[in-house]
Amino acid sequence: MDGLGNRLKELRKSKNMTMEELAHQLAKYTENTVSKSVISRWENDSMEPRGYTLRAYAQVFNVTLDYLLGMEEEQKSENIIETIAAHSKDRDAKLTPEDMDKIMDYVDFIISNKGKEK
Repeated sequence: MDGLGNRLKELRKSKNMTMEELAHQLAKYTENTVSKSVISRWENDSMEPRGYTLRAYAQVFNVTLDYLLGMEEEQKSENIIETIAAHSKDRDAKLTPEDMDKIMDYVDFIISNKGKEK
């Protein structure tokens, strides 16, 4: 099984993207700018990207988070917004990318507070 950094590098190279181009693409999905040196550290496994950055990678390359994290071997393209909408009570719900960001922020909040309950 490949490490996270190797998967990130393989995805970037499969699209013939430079680190600068990738940084520009990631910036579309996050509020943070990413430098070439940070991408290099991620790809060399000397630093790990945060959850919101992994979500941006998944969106840029149209893969699942499970694929990025090595939990599945095949690159399954899946629209996470459609998946969440399909599981909602209102099957015709139209979730926007902003709605999805709010949902993912809430998921991150829940995960980060796990074990802190008293």
